[in-house]
Amino acid sequence: MKQDIIGKIWKNVKYILAIGGDCFSYYTGKMRGYAGDIPLHHFVYAASEGVFGLAEHVDSPDRYMLLPESVFFEFMPVGEDKRPLLMGEVEIGGKYELIVTNRSGLYRYRLGDVVRVVGRHKKAPVVKFCYRRNQVINVAGEKSNRQQLDTAVKRFAGLTRTEVVEYCVREDFSGIAPGYLFYMECRNAPRNVAGIFERCMCEANPEYRACRNTREIKPLRIEYLREGSFKRYERMLAESGREMAQSKIPHFLNTEEKKKFFAAQVMGGEEKV
Repeated sequence: MKQDIIGKIWKNVKYILAIGGDCFSYYTGKMRGYAGDIPLHHFVYAASEGVFGLAEHVDSPDRYMLLPESVFFEFMPVGEDKRPLLMGEVEIGGKYELIVTNRSGLYRYRLGDVVRVVGRHKKAPVVKFCYRRNQVINVAGEKSNRQQLDTAVKRFAGLTRTEVVEYCVREDFSGIAPGYLFYMECRNAPRNVAGIFERCMCEANPEYRACRNTREIKPLRIEYLREGSFKRYERMLAESGREMAQSKIPHFLNTEEKKKFFAAQVMGGEEKV
């Protein structure tokens, strides 16, 4: 990596405008190396349905001040059977699924975004994006979400001193008990490390650990992908006419098309606990 290369090429750069946060940690880390001390401004929390929030500060990833007049917000407490709450009723530290009503005609639309309230800017909640409600893998009631998987992968990469370019996961129903099959594209893929990743998963999700202890879930498996597998997937989508602006990395393989594609990218040499 060319350290600080951006500042060397463009001498007057003041900041870099980018999307960031935990879900983009790999790319944010890469950009940080290229940028050096140049601030990264993760400026907006938005979707097709509206612009929901602005970054609280420059160089402050995943802290967005919600804009009360952009849409009408409601907050469904995660894991609780309660009515949706209004802006003034949410609690710092609480996790909520966002519900929005906008000026284009969407009424009480459930975005699927789960956010955690991390503070307030005057009276407006400041939130951190956690995960998408429909992006979970659940084979025995453990409900591992994207945030937990990202945490486990990041910890695994640090412990094994490897660079995980990207990963995806699917249910593994072969054998007596169900489990997880991870596909990983790595730089210098390490061997005999599935046990390390298993421990990282147990730390990231206590429910997964409980299911492993009772053997409701079998040990996970890792299969390494050939270099460029995720880029080939994006190219396949583009060639099929998919709108790339709406394309996202498929971390959860929830269709047969995705499962077949990534199974075909495996290098060989499966890792087991």
